[in-house]
Amino acid sequence: MRQRAILSALVVALVTGFITQSASACGLEGGLGDAFSAAHEGSLDVAFATRDAITSGWLVPDPVLETEAAHDRADERMRMFAAGLPAAQRGARPFAVLLVESGVWTRISPKAGRWSLAIHIEKPDSSETAVLASEAALRKLVDGQLSAEQALSNGVLTVRGEPVARDRLIAKLRQVYPDRSAKTALR
Repeated sequence: MRQRAILSALVVALVTGFITQSASACGLEGGLGDAFSAAHEGSLDVAFATRDAITSGWLVPDPVLETEAAHDRADERMRMFAAGLPAAQRGARPFAVLLVESGVWTRISPKAGRWSLAIHIEKPDSSETAVLASEAALRKLVDGQLSAEQALSNGVLTVRGEPVARDRLIAKLRQVYPDRSAKTALR
């Protein structure tokens, strides 16, 4: 029964979290904004894949938190995600990340060989490369329990944007978050 309540809360959060807020940069703050548009054109696909992953049991949702604690958790996830990326090479392009459950956008930009975060930004423009991720999947990714390939193939993480930039970012994610089970099986 508790799992059903959590799933119901997640569905409500996913639906309401996809509402963009014109006056607010963060989906955790509430507000109506443009009540008929998704946070990103691919965000509903990630939401449904997340629901399926939770229903099947291989993905566990994060506990629902009060706004400030949810902010802190989202911020820390994004810092961990960016910290795992290799040094920003010359010519590296910024990209945005959407945590679909909360509707929180973050921009990750190269700065002096490192990755700099701008957290709780406005929805980026459609030409910017965007990573759309379930926060629960991102948790498993940075904890080394989920590979980028598994996240991509299960739809709980997707990368959208211009093909060259998108493919470059996908390759980087596959390098940073490899399938550790294949390495273990080879030993």
